[in-house]
Amino acid sequence: MEKVIAKYNLENQPENDLEFWVAKTPIERLNAIEKLRQQYIALFFNGNRPRFQRVYNAFKQA
Repeated sequence: MEKVIAKYNLENQPENDLEFWVAKTPIERLNAIEKLRQQYIALFFNGNRPRFQRVYNAFKQA
């Protein structure tokens, strides 16, 4: 695969990428989403995904 980069002026920018994604198979679309998800996690969480903090509360019975 070759890396393809397209630069557009704001006036000549394509309206949307719908035609591009419609031409892809559902598997290709899911693979693209997964790749974006992995890039997001690597960029913002440095590979360490945040986890829920566990909080315990103790109540005294009256």
